[in-house]
Amino acid sequence: MVRNILAVLAGLGVGILVIMGMEGYVDKIYPAPANLDIHDAEGMARHIAQMPFAAVALMVFTYMLSSFVAGYTASRISKKIRQSFVVGCFLMASGVANVVLIRHPIWMAALFIVLYIPFALLGGKLAIAANRS
Repeated sequence: MVRNILAVLAGLGVGILVIMGMEGYVDKIYPAPANLDIHDAEGMARHIAQMPFAAVALMVFTYMLSSFVAGYTASRISKKIRQSFVVGCFLMASGVANVVLIRHPIWMAALFIVLYIPFALLGGKLAIAANRS
C-alpha cells in the first residue's frame, strides 16, 4: 500500500519536473511577450492562440512525455500497471483544470484530455516489461 502511494507520488513528481523543464525550454525557443501577465486568463488565451504551431506542438509533446514518464516511474516502482493509470488520471485532471482556467484551441484541449491516460499506460506497460526482464 505504502509502496503504491509512493509510486504515484514519485510518478507525479517526475511528471511535473518534465513539464517544468520542457516549458522552460519552449519558453527559451519561443519567448512569451515581456508584458504577458500569467495570472490574466484572457491574456494567456490570446498568447496561446498566437503561438506558432511548432511551439504548440512542443507543448502537446511536453504533456504527453510527462504522462509517459510519470506512468513509467509509477509502474516501475510499484510493479503494477494500476499506478500508471492513477498518475494518468491525476495528470488528466490537471490538464482539464488548465483548459478550463485558460482557454485553449479546441484541438489542443481535446489532445490534452484524451492522451494523458493512454500515454501513462504506455509508460506503465514499458515499465512492467522492464521489471520482468
